[in-house]
Amino acid sequence: MITLAKKYNFLSIGALLIVLVSPWTMAEGSPDLLGNDLFTAGDKASINSRGVDDIFVLARELDLNQAASGSVHAIATDVNINANVGNSVYAVGDRVSINAKVAQDVLIFGKTLTIDSNIGGDLRGVGDSIKIDGLVAGDIQFAGQRISLNSLVEGTVALATDNISFGPTAHINGDLILYSEHSTRFNIPVSVINPNRIIYRSTHQMFDNEFIEPAENNLDVLSMGIFYKLLVAILMTSMIVIMAKNASRSAYGRAWNGVWSSLGYGFIGLALLSGGIIVSAITFIGIPISILLAVATVVVIILGYWMGSYFIGARIWLATRGELPSSTLMVLLTATIGALSAELITSVPYIGWWLTIAITLLGVGALSPWRAVRVRGAGDTDY
Repeated sequence: MITLAKKYNFLSIGALLIVLVSPWTMAEGSPDLLGNDLFTAGDKASINSRGVDDIFVLARELDLNQAASGSVHAIATDVNINANVGNSVYAVGDRVSINAKVAQDVLIFGKTLTIDSNIGGDLRGVGDSIKIDGLVAGDIQFAGQRISLNSLVEGTVALATDNISFGPTAHINGDLILYSEHSTRFNIPVSVINPNRIIYRSTHQMFDNEFIEPAENNLDVLSMGIFYKLLVAILMTSMIVIMAKNASRSAYGRAWNGVWSSLGYGFIGLALLSGGIIVSAITFIGIPISILLAVATVVVIILGYWMGSYFIGARIWLATRGELPSSTLMVLLTATIGALSAELITSVPYIGWWLTIAITLLGVGALSPWRAVRVRGAGDTDY
């Protein structure tokens, strides 16, 4: 799992997911442009700016009303894509609606998922109620309680569900692979697909090539060169630290006041998450939860590595400057020092792998919300 976190930059949804669960992020914030990329967090985000490339959003509600040339990365209760997206969409929300054309892939998680426009690549995700009314040029992989398909799919469709329906315009040019708890046979019209191209499988076969390899390829879309990866890690880590100043101070204290405790808590936390994947996948009802847990595990690993790197940078900053970073510029410099230091540490032959694990566990353990840390006085060297 560490290798996956290092190889694939599931950074956009990952960084925002941890921030989402903390109450201090819901203060209203205005969009910030970094080059042509837009970053925003707040109660309601309405994107109306022209000439925007990639979009990163954390909000209660997102309305994309102006076309974006790059990708959209969003976590919100309501995600509404109302304008064309030039690359891909990665979104998590209670309700996710794609109402405009997406040129590449869509990866979404939520309760109610609605696709009303054309998707130029693959469509993947997990939800409770899933409705697909737009043409899909690639493949579909979905797990959900209720799935409705009423459009043309050029590729193969793999679905894990016990409740599926097809509209009058539904048609699949590739194969249809159906996963169900008891190998349930569905009444599928011939107009949708030739019966010879329908494949039934049990749920325990779900995590095979139809799901794992496509998801891995989808994550590979987010892989980047080392310098751009470092830049994004620095920026996203800095955003978290700046928006969660008090929480970051507490996490820093937990990390260095009890290094071995942090490593232990990090190991236990990741063990619980990864173990939950297996336990929840035993029953069909728990399959969507197991997929979400798998995503959450990758997210926590990446964030743990980022924050562990930042804690190293903060320690170096404290040793050289005699104080911990306070301003935005200081936080950016500290995050840069931490990212470069971690990259240098983890590149050491033979032991780099174990040092990567240690940095990740340190970060995960320090972020554990049930841990308490003693608040020191102003004259102490640590938070």
